[in-house]
Amino acid sequence: MSTAAVPTTPLPAVRPARQTAVRRRSAPAAVPAGLGRRLAARVIDTAVLLVVAVAAGIPLGRSVSDHIQQKLDQARMASALTRRQVQVWLVDDVVVGKIAVLIGILLFVSLLYEVLPTARTGQTFGKRLARIRVVDAAAPAARSRPSLGRSLIRWIVRQTGAVLLLGLVWPVFDRPARRGWQDRAARTRVVRA
Repeated sequence: MSTAAVPTTPLPAVRPARQTAVRRRSAPAAVPAGLGRRLAARVIDTAVLLVVAVAAGIPLGRSVSDHIQQKLDQARMASALTRRQVQVWLVDDVVVGKIAVLIGILLFVSLLYEVLPTARTGQTFGKRLARIRVVDAAAPAARSRPSLGRSLIRWIVRQTGAVLLLGLVWPVFDRPARRGWQDRAARTRVVRA
């Protein structure tokens, strides 16, 4: 009796569901954003905030100018009537108050423009155009965005670093991670999107 060989096709390899789920969850390693992209994003974000500063500063500046001119006119009139020199303080509570209003507007807009979008999507308008994103450094996925608290810490430290000037260029010295003071304080990193 002869037996004929029956061709058999190999069955496809079946992976356990747990192994495929682990592969889906693990994201590729995030590449740190280059200094050029970070600089481009910062320039764009600063330009947006500068437009807001000019839009708020022009009416407040005109108001301060009118107030100072009124004080000078009153001093000239008093000097002409009394024939004595009258001393005028140009910086008074009105001028200081208007400067405080301008600073308050800029801080509020900066918070709305930088902190909330960073917490929501990890990107400001400038970061979106430069194709970079702020992510949580401790999270395994490259897409995890920082919390609102971490975004606020990041913003506060960046403002302080900008005043000290060294904070602006710190990513140049931090190799290979390219993390600034704000990233270290908030436990975030900036990666390519």
